[in-house]
Amino acid sequence: KQLRALLDRHSSTIRFARGLDMGCGTGLSGQAFADLIEHFTGIDLSECMLNQARGKKVYDEVVQSDILSFLQETKEMYDFFLAADVFVYLGDLQPVFKLVRQKAHPGAYFIFSSENCGEEFTLQESGRYAHAEGYIKKIAEQCGFDFVCCQSARLRKDKGEWIKGKLYLLRVGF
Repeated sequence: KQLRALLDRHSSTIRFARGLDMGCGTGLSGQAFADLIEHFTGIDLSECMLNQARGKKVYDEVVQSDILSFLQETKEMYDFFLAADVFVYLGDLQPVFKLVRQKAHPGAYFIFSSENCGEEFTLQESGRYAHAEGYIKKIAEQCGFDFVCCQSARLRKDKGEWIKGKLYLLRVGF
């Protein structure tokens, strides 16, 4: 819901022809965007999660795959990319950003969350990766994205404490 609110604040009423939820899990995050996307694809590693997503009827298509393999193999082009609570499983995000850019139509939106750190990226004691805002800005620029905005957010609770992070909105220039 926080990511949807971020998109709504920075775009006029917009619709997307093809959207990709990278790490869709049970489809919870995809539900917030489904009304904006004509053809929505969800990918995830877990078949169990994909079965739950299928039950929600959020996606037109669900695929069991990792992000890099899917993006390397798909022939489709997209105008919307979502990665909610996904980049905690990846350290170096540059390969993902490069592939998203290759599969993005001009004007495409790329919206995602990341936990905070002071370095480029680090593996935390929790076993989850965190990324610095400066690092995100640097690779966004290197990969040809316009940095629209980021905002601080409470991402999730862990052991009763809020995990702080940021929500990002990038866009491919025309």
